[in-house]
Amino acid sequence: MKRPSYLAAIRQLPCVSCGRDPAGEAAHLRLGELGRKDWTAKGRKPDDKWTTPLCGLCHRDGPNAQHKMAEAVFWNRLRLDPIKLCEDLFSARDHEARLEVIRRARVGWQ
Repeated sequence: MKRPSYLAAIRQLPCVSCGRDPAGEAAHLRLGELGRKDWTAKGRKPDDKWTTPLCGLCHRDGPNAQHKMAEAVFWNRLRLDPIKLCEDLFSARDHEARLEVIRRARVGWQ
């Protein structure tokens, strides 16, 4: 499902990987887990609720970007559960609550 206002809100959050604020991009999560989220094949974007804030370097362009390695490897390097992160961000009621989700996630791996 397309959620343009939600994607705009995600883009305004700090990058969950490096902290750049604002991240500027909403990275769609294609990973899945039985009972939690369906896998999404290439060429088909998942529902916009399955997005995380990443900057361009961490999302696409940097040497350790999400798109330059297996998605599971990217998230394992950050020691984050991306499905839970997406669920928590989507459940958060406003910008401040989403900022707190990002703060908690980043503290967990730094």
